[in-house]
Amino acid sequence: DLWGAEVTLTSSRGVVAATAIAEYALAAAAHFARGLHEATRQKAAGQFAREGYAMSTLRGATMGVIGLGGIGREVARLARAVGLRVIGTRATVHKVVKMPNQSLFVFAQHVQHVGLRTQTAPQGL
Repeated sequence: DLWGAEVTLTSSRGVVAATAIAEYALAAAAHFARGLHEATRQKAAGQFAREGYAMSTLRGATMGVIGLGGIGREVARLARAVGLRVIGTRATVHKVVKMPNQSLFVFAQHVQHVGLRTQTAPQGL
């Protein structure tokens, strides 16, 4: 449950354009795919070792987008542009990707990167 978790939730709706937020999501995916989180950890610890790096490319990986509103659709568009396979879900499904009766845990098993682009709601995700 995100309401009780120690996770920071933010919203830039109406302040920042969808493309800027989508670019940030793609940059975050690249950050982790290239192992920069490990480089940051090692630098802070004053060490450098080849161990711990599991660098991969975004091309061919799968981006799961939770929330296919304006920002989520832009994340999906940019992700496809760099060669990511994209699957997504939203609270109301029209002609987008349908994932009947699948929990977010099952959804997450099929992706390497997740873009969570949804409004917070008391009923949960």
